[in-house]
Amino acid sequence: MTYASGGLIQAADFSAISGTTTSTGASLLNTVWAVGTGDAGYGQTAVTPPSASATVTANLGGGAGVSAGEWAGLINRLNNASTHQSGAATAVSPPTSGSTIAYIAALTGAVGTVYTNRLNFNTQGTTSTTSYSFSYSAASGATATGTSTRTCTFSSVDAARYFFNAGGQIKVNITSVTNVNGTSRSTNQVTTWVTNLGSKTMRARSSLARTGTGGTVTTDLTASGFWNLTTSYVTFTKITTASATYTGDYAQIDIKTDGTVGSNAGNGSIVSILLTGFSALQSGFDDAVSVTVNYNIEVTYPETTYLANSWGTVTVA
Repeated sequence: MTYASGGLIQAADFSAISGTTTSTGASLLNTVWAVGTGDAGYGQTAVTPPSASATVTANLGGGAGVSAGEWAGLINRLNNASTHQSGAATAVSPPTSGSTIAYIAALTGAVGTVYTNRLNFNTQGTTSTTSYSFSYSAASGATATGTSTRTCTFSSVDAARYFFNAGGQIKVNITSVTNVNGTSRSTNQVTTWVTNLGSKTMRARSSLARTGTGGTVTTDLTASGFWNLTTSYVTFTKITTASATYTGDYAQIDIKTDGTVGSNAGNGSIVSILLTGFSALQSGFDDAVSVTVNYNIEVTYPETTYLANSWGTVTVA
């Protein structure tokens, strides 16, 4: 590579910074900006390198070379990626049309920073909400178990990649619980779902802590997200009641993916969410239970100020 102070800037220098449409290297802008691979890639239109024989000096003489406009296009996309991630552009400014292109010492480092921060986001886009409910009950002297399964389906494996890589998230929010028979056992289930669990949000490689309080936290993952999912359910949150007489009662959220890899190291196009409520048998306190859990699935999309929508629409069912 000849991209250095005092050297002629060649097409190969440009390509060594931009990469191609299918680049996957950590030092290449298109790895984050375009298709990429795995947890790198926003699905944006790739920066196209000039022809292999072009040089900046050719453009200065009016020939076909690496123009100021091409360099500006690369740097503008770099700054869009940076602003998406942090709210601020890099220290690299694009050249203006017709100007001499100077060596920029900070350029390659800025590309590396964008790769390192690829899963960060400063803001998010719109949120769609779909509401559901499920019920479970049992007479005194019997356990009570209720489950509800929902799927979030993307148009493709890459659409799911772009969604999570660019800052999309899926949230399960417990909105309310009705208690039909009003017994102590049923009331304790209400507490477990609403107060103790609250909501759970999953992102690319992290999750937010449950928003509820109280109860005994058996599991509450925060360092796992979409890219940590497998084809078997992973428990993201399990909250057991702290009540001395109903310690076996719990509310739980498990998540899995269909796991399809695709051409670019994806992790599936269908995210399945399983909610489980359980009320255990308790010696001397086995009154009847009848619970209806009301909840919604919130899909928050990445922002579209600095990125174009490459992820489409998520279908919740």
